[in-house]
Amino acid sequence: SFVIQTVGTTTRTLAAINSFELSIDLGLAEQYGPGGQANQRIIGLKRTRCIPTLKFSLPWEDYITAFGTDGSDTTHKQILITLNTTAGKAIGLYFPRMYPVDPVPTFENYNELLNVPVTMRGRLGTDTTNDLTKSTFRIGIG
Repeated sequence: SFVIQTVGTTTRTLAAINSFELSIDLGLAEQYGPGGQANQRIIGLKRTRCIPTLKFSLPWEDYITAFGTDGSDTTHKQILITLNTTAGKAIGLYFPRMYPVDPVPTFENYNELLNVPVTMRGRLGTDTTNDLTKSTFRIGIG
């Protein structure tokens, strides 16, 4: 299942997507300092960013219209994707705060149905209580 709705909305709005592609931009930076082996300058790595980009195709009736924004002046969406619900094989992906980005989609034909390809990017959550509430995406396996 694929659920997409405005952040803070409690209703469950299903969308009939035809495909999706997830890419994650993970950034790492070297940490320099003392304490390593002889002649070792890099003593560790620090995570700098984690930006998920989700591309999916949905029916034109569910078309998302806010494109070309930087995420600060658009209505953020939350997305929940359930890949399997069988115990021991269940996988769920949750994106708590996504916004649509360019390219502006055009209509495409998918199995004789009119669809719109959409690209959305994740942002940090607004609740900075802990790493979980700030996360850009979450994976559940059960």
